[in-house]
Amino acid sequence: MPSIFAENDLSGVVVGIEKMKLDLVELLESPSVASSCTFQATPVTPTPKQLPSLETPVVSKSGRRRSTERNRPRPSRSNKLDPLHSHLGSTDEGNNCEQFHQSPPKISITSPSRENTNIRRRSSSPKSSPSTPQRTPPPLPSILASAPGRLQSSHRTNRPRSSSHVDNKSWSRRDVDDEIKNTLIEPLTEAVQKSRTKLKIGDVYIFKATPQTEPHCKLLKIGSTAKSEKSRKDAIMNVCRFSSLKQHPDPRSMWLHLFEKAEKLAHGHLVDRKRKFVCPCGKSHQEYFDVDTKTAERVVQCWRQFCASDPYDAKGELRPFWKHRLGNLGNLRYWGSQEVEGLDELESRHRKWEEFANPRWLDKFRFDATVKVGKAWAKRLHIITVINLFIIAFFASPSLKLFCLWLMIVGSCMYWE
Repeated sequence: MPSIFAENDLSGVVVGIEKMKLDLVELLESPSVASSCTFQATPVTPTPKQLPSLETPVVSKSGRRRSTERNRPRPSRSNKLDPLHSHLGSTDEGNNCEQFHQSPPKISITSPSRENTNIRRRSSSPKSSPSTPQRTPPPLPSILASAPGRLQSSHRTNRPRSSSHVDNKSWSRRDVDDEIKNTLIEPLTEAVQKSRTKLKIGDVYIFKATPQTEPHCKLLKIGSTAKSEKSRKDAIMNVCRFSSLKQHPDPRSMWLHLFEKAEKLAHGHLVDRKRKFVCPCGKSHQEYFDVDTKTAERVVQCWRQFCASDPYDAKGELRPFWKHRLGNLGNLRYWGSQEVEGLDELESRHRKWEEFANPRWLDKFRFDATVKVGKAWAKRLHIITVINLFIIAFFASPSLKLFCLWLMIVGSCMYWE
């Protein structure tokens, strides 16, 4: 056979290959070889320890020897050898031996990718527990759960109430006094300022009202208008549809410029007696009170006189005298330690604020004197100089007495403004 491969002729090579084929066929057909092939083809189930001996090393392109052995167990190895066993255990022993000699058996090894896919399939089965915990669906928000309750509550609020009620806020004596103070300190609005500059006048009226929805309720409406009270009453009846609306005669009624401010002060004075009711017009009125007519007259007249005294300057700010008086309420009669005990709440409140709104002339004189003395003290050096000049001129030249007196009066007038 070596002589055949040594020939350089192509025909000789072909003849040599054909002879080798014939020799190989005769060798396979011999009974000794067939029995040996049958004996070698007996399948043996390999154990995990025998698996590394069946593997063939694989040489990579870089020339390094790479082992196909894996550390993880391969339970499906025996199943992969079943095709080889079935192939070697067939009835045609000759053909099987011939195929066995021509091509060595290839043992397939489970690749990591296939093993991973098997693991994924096993993990996705319903019997196996999931690798990652499944998230439970979030509970329904409380807004949806409480929606029917909110609808019911809104339905309840839209229902008209059967009876009138006093303002829900509980007003103490101090709260009412603070409400009046805030109303006093609050500057005049632009609308009031415009009506004041245009010399627009109006009045504060008192109406006796009986709501149509509550015939048993007798209320007093305190408002203001620049028109006649009769036209105002007709306008209210057309909108609010009262069962009864009558004008209360007030002999002390007066027209003034700050009539809107007087109305607001009267509302603050009776804020704890404010009465709410269901009106057909749909508005929430703030000018109806549950008091007697005598109390309403006294309150309205108190703040009429206050606004008639021009307590606000051209900028709409409260004048210094009233600011000083408001800051020293404890020194007034019926205030602080001088408050009369045992009186009704409305009576005590009326006495205190009537004392504030109606100062005596002596109170104004004291305040003006204090202010002027303060200004003079700031100019005390100038005043002393003028007095010294007058003394020197008077004793040095008696003929200049009248001139020095005139000079002192004229020179000191600018410091007393």
